[in-house]
Amino acid sequence: MPPSGQYVSNKFKPAVAFEVGQDWYLVPQEKPGLVMFETGPDPVRLGGQLIFTNPLIVFDPSNLSEPKELPEPENDKEWVSWFQSHPNLDTSKPVPVSVGSASGMRIDVTDSSMPENFPRDLCGREPCVPLFRTDESITSDYGGGKAQYVIVEVGGETVIIYVATPADKFDEVLPKAQAVLDSVEWKGENSGHS
Repeated sequence: MPPSGQYVSNKFKPAVAFEVGQDWYLVPQEKPGLVMFETGPDPVRLGGQLIFTNPLIVFDPSNLSEPKELPEPENDKEWVSWFQSHPNLDTSKPVPVSVGSASGMRIDVTDSSMPENFPRDLCGREPCVPLFRTDESITSDYGGGKAQYVIVEVGGETVIIYVATPADKFDEVLPKAQAVLDSVEWKGENSGHS
């Protein structure tokens, strides 16, 4: 991929196109449920991530040491409620948003605590709070980070787009991510809010 310009993903479902600036680097292996970009000053020195996902399940937050998978929330309002009720997360007030022709909700999330008995099979060596799973990956919150989640419905699919950064990089990375979101065009199916 060129360092900047129009990016079209036909593997991700639903198909999407957007403009990326020279600060973003595509993480290889785009998949139907995941497209991920990183920014640095270079891809080795991570400043933040911009990730498009199709979640399939969430992890029950009541006992993260033995993660139990639950069906994903049905819509943007249920997703916001799930984030707000999570005992390990602090959330902002949700805000209505549009991304391309799809509408939904946006919420900022920071960790309030890390479980002492975290699931090593999902987190690895670093303590984390497992949030949700796509076909290809697990989204987790690691201590010291901040994220903004945008939940939209596109052609009957829930798409979660999120910006994740170290807390001290959030204000620097967020405008770059917003520029990408402002250029999003959903391809194919009806992309309006259901």
